[in-house]
Amino acid sequence: MISIYYSEQFQKKEHGSQESRRLLDRVLREYCGLSGQVTVRTEKQGRRYIDERSGIFFSVTHTDRFWFCSVYNQRHGIDAELWSRNLFSPQRLAARFLTEPEQRELSSRTDEEAYRKRLIWLWTRKEAYLKYTGEGLYGLSRAPSVLEAPGGLVLRTVDRDGVCFSVCAGKEAALTDFEWIRLKE
Repeated sequence: MISIYYSEQFQKKEHGSQESRRLLDRVLREYCGLSGQVTVRTEKQGRRYIDERSGIFFSVTHTDRFWFCSVYNQRHGIDAELWSRNLFSPQRLAARFLTEPEQRELSSRTDEEAYRKRLIWLWTRKEAYLKYTGEGLYGLSRAPSVLEAPGGLVLRTVDRDGVCFSVCAGKEAALTDFEWIRLKE
C-alpha cells in the first residue's frame, strides 16, 4: 500500500522549497524511521531521492495550500492539482503539451467546465508519469498519451477533498488503496 502524507497548511509563496524540504525531512524521520543525517539527492532533471538501499522511495507535489509526499517500496511519481484551479488558456496548453489522442479526447468535451476538469485529470497523470520516469517537466513535449497507463505501468487518478491526485508506478505496483496520513502541525 502506498502511504500519502499531507499538510493542508503549505506556504508555497513564503520559502516554499525550504518548507517542502522541512516537511519531507519530517516524513522521512518520524514516519519512515530514518535517523541521523538524511541525504536527499537531486538528479539533473530534478527528481529527488535517497539511497535506494533504504527501500524507501518518495515523490513530492503541492498545489495551493496542500503538500503531498507519497512513500512506497518502489519508484513512483505523484502529482496533484485542485479541481477548482483556474487555467490560463486551457486550449493552448492542451495543444502545446498533450498528444493527439489526448487532444481528441479533450475536444469531445463541449462544456467548458468539463474540458477544464478533464485537462486537469490528464495533466496530473502526465506529470505523475514524468516524475516516475525521472524526466520531470523536461520530458513533457515527448511524453506518451496517459489516457491509459503507458508501457505496462500502473497509473491511477483519484478525487480526494477537491484535489485531483495521480500516481504512476511500475506494473507490479498495488495502487488499489492509499493510506492517507495528515501531518499534525
